[in-house]
Amino acid sequence: MRRSMLTFASLVLLLNVSTLSAQHQLPAPSLWEKFGDDLEIATLNSETKPFSSSVILVRSALERYRVAVLRAAEFGWQRASVKSLALAGGAAVCINANFFNETGAPLGLVISRGVLQHKLHRGGNTLTGIFQVTRNGMAIINRSSYEGPFALEAVQAGPRLLSQGIPIHGLTDTRTTRRAGICIDQKQRLLFFITSSNLGGLSIQDLQILLTHPEVGCQEALNLDGGGSAQLYISSTAPGTAVGAKEIFISGHHNVPVALALLSGH
Repeated sequence: MRRSMLTFASLVLLLNVSTLSAQHQLPAPSLWEKFGDDLEIATLNSETKPFSSSVILVRSALERYRVAVLRAAEFGWQRASVKSLALAGGAAVCINANFFNETGAPLGLVISRGVLQHKLHRGGNTLTGIFQVTRNGMAIINRSSYEGPFALEAVQAGPRLLSQGIPIHGLTDTRTTRRAGICIDQKQRLLFFITSSNLGGLSIQDLQILLTHPEVGCQEALNLDGGGSAQLYISSTAPGTAVGAKEIFISGHHNVPVALALLSGH
């Protein structure tokens, strides 16, 4: 992403990721700034030699928005960028969701508008979590707890990163790479997060530390597809955005079959 898109100077923190891992803490100034009605954004710049990575967080109390699963197939595509999906679906915010196979088919559970589009995947150690929206609200749960068919919207990904505000132990992936994910904080606000860099990124363990910082405050968190698939779009026409505000598009190298989006209304 061009540096010109990251002009939220009051939000930028310079973090040393190696120090972050060792100390298990982050500096604690206020991270958040209003982007639009019911939308806040924060930017963290982490510096690791020889690479650097930006962590972008978008937060909504879902007072103006509802969560929706957008599928490329419903617009006549096999896969698409999240920007294309957002524009086609009228979304204010959009982030990539499911992992997918070599043919572009999503892996794991996909439910959109109450209709099962893809079945639950029960094997392996990666797709361990489900983000779902039911009539009772939203939740991130272990796939073993999924009972269906009550979800209105749902995607399966993984691994789960946090449970009740505590990092899930035993995650063996120590790679430093681009990451994308979703979390629910103590006030039941929804957060999308993404690391953006051409090289480098964050490890799962560093991400767990960041998400549990009091200024972020995630209680439940789920890792979404990362690497070249990680991408986030925030529209400049979202309700309440300042005149002249620019869209934010952290592009990925790969188009994706499924995305999570924030749509206006309920």
